[in-house]
Amino acid sequence: MAYERAALSAACLDWLDRPDLHDRAIAATLTFRPYRDELNDRGVTRFRLNPLICQEAIRVFLRRLDTAAYGKDAIRRGRKLGAIPIREGGMGRGDKHLHYHAQLQVPEHESVAGWKLVAANEWSRIDWASQKQNCFRDVSDPNWLSYILKLRDKPDFQDSVDFVNLRIN
Repeated sequence: MAYERAALSAACLDWLDRPDLHDRAIAATLTFRPYRDELNDRGVTRFRLNPLICQEAIRVFLRRLDTAAYGKDAIRRGRKLGAIPIREGGMGRGDKHLHYHAQLQVPEHESVAGWKLVAANEWSRIDWASQKQNCFRDVSDPNWLSYILKLRDKPDFQDSVDFVNLRIN
């Protein structure tokens, strides 16, 4: 079993480690609030964070980044930025808090420094986003993909790569 996990991790790294995917990219660590209270006609309902909520929050975040980069062309023509989102942590006792690491493409017409600010601003507008411990930086380290694809802190490696939100341009 450990061999299969290591082989799968290595295969993902080989597949995703291409210069065109990280020449102009930022590295992001995205954290979530553990729960959210919503007021309704019966009072307050508390919703707890789960992997599907995280996946939907990442989808909304990426859509906002597309709109920030391309305006209405993001919707009209389906223009999307590349993204490699990896889920880490879990929901069990003793697990790390559920969070994402991602490699996000920087649009051609933006600077890397400017895009980090845009990404941080867009993430802060997501309902489930935590305002603490988020990090946006340049992908200057060639080992960033190795780090986010590490086996540690991933209960099930196959489910940790968010294939629903994975975008390779």
